[in-house]
Amino acid sequence: MTKTCRDISKHLPDGCPQMTVMPLYASLPYSQQLRVFQAAPKGCRKVILSTNIAETSITISGIKYVVDTGMVKAKKYNPEIGLEVLAVQRVSKAQAWQRTGRAGREDSGICYRLYTEDEFEKFDKMTVPEIQRCNLASVMLQLLALRIPNVLTFDFMSKPSPDAIQAAIEQLDLLGAVERKEDHLVLTPMGKKMAAFPLEPKFSKTILLAPKFHCTEEILTIIALYSVDSVLYNPPARREEVQSVRKKFISSEGDHLTLLNVYRAFKNVSGNKEWCKENFVNSRNMMLVSDIRAQLRDICVKVTCCHIVFACFICLYPSLCPQTDFLVHQVPEARKHDTARAIYPQGHCIVQRGEAELGTADALRMWMHCGCVALDSLYLLALQAVHQPQGAACVCWLWVYTPKV
Repeated sequence: MTKTCRDISKHLPDGCPQMTVMPLYASLPYSQQLRVFQAAPKGCRKVILSTNIAETSITISGIKYVVDTGMVKAKKYNPEIGLEVLAVQRVSKAQAWQRTGRAGREDSGICYRLYTEDEFEKFDKMTVPEIQRCNLASVMLQLLALRIPNVLTFDFMSKPSPDAIQAAIEQLDLLGAVERKEDHLVLTPMGKKMAAFPLEPKFSKTILLAPKFHCTEEILTIIALYSVDSVLYNPPARREEVQSVRKKFISSEGDHLTLLNVYRAFKNVSGNKEWCKENFVNSRNMMLVSDIRAQLRDICVKVTCCHIVFACFICLYPSLCPQTDFLVHQVPEARKHDTARAIYPQGHCIVQRGEAELGTADALRMWMHCGCVALDSLYLLALQAVHQPQGAACVCWLWVYTPKV
């Protein structure tokens, strides 16, 4: 559509002011989105082709005319096939009036509707609430986490269809998140962990399964990438150039690993904006991916009791301190105030430290004769400071407090 309008603008009749055509949509790079707010050159008209992002999210000064197609792309979920799609459909009357209100926000304006008055009268009065047209698996999971007695009869303000609710319960059952006890649905231990993530249950389950396959870091990145709008920018006028640049990222195993390659390259250049521009990567969305990934990792560390950090410790410790053996114990909740101790084989105590304050960001440090290792976990309890004489052997006890789910 943008290309068509630009072509038309090049063949305007004599005497008509020139046109500057600009697209506007959510996945457009931030720098290009800002162009729509800039004043048009003198003697030139500004034409903005926008998705419904311009309906409520932003106000652009100087807009005097609005052309309303009467159509919108809306998220729609079909419980029978279990797929969520963006479907083109008619707007509601409320949306139509909202679009009309975009004309002349600062002065009088006109809205041209590309549909008849009779068609307008057939539109729904209000937009269908999103809860009635989306996958309810996340909603059901959170209701069960809140210990709602019977989620099937929960009094929603805008009640979804029984089919959608049942499909959500079946999906949670397939994921191993729910079980039935005394005619009531309750969360399984896996379901309680899944509820800790602000994600769709299928993504939460993927993260929780990742340690089993030793790919937690990669899965966290992939899930974060799918939690934002597209990180790739594809300008239609430069399609061949885009394909040429993207070849170095493409993986034959699929889009997931292709996106993972893009993220790794982005981190290798420390998020350089020029690199993003050269490789048609949306830098703003990439920064958002980094933030989401960090949040998911923090949740993952808490829910899985520091397996990520702990695995790194187990891997590094024998090589960094080869003459030191270590034993690992889990501290029951009743004994969470126990102290960790490092002792010589003779049995006398070298160092004794109390537990770090649970929930604080204080990093516990393990001092060894060969260096210092920082462990950034809230749930690793007191780790002892051990300064060993050269060649001395000791036993290091690492206590890990496992909170109840």
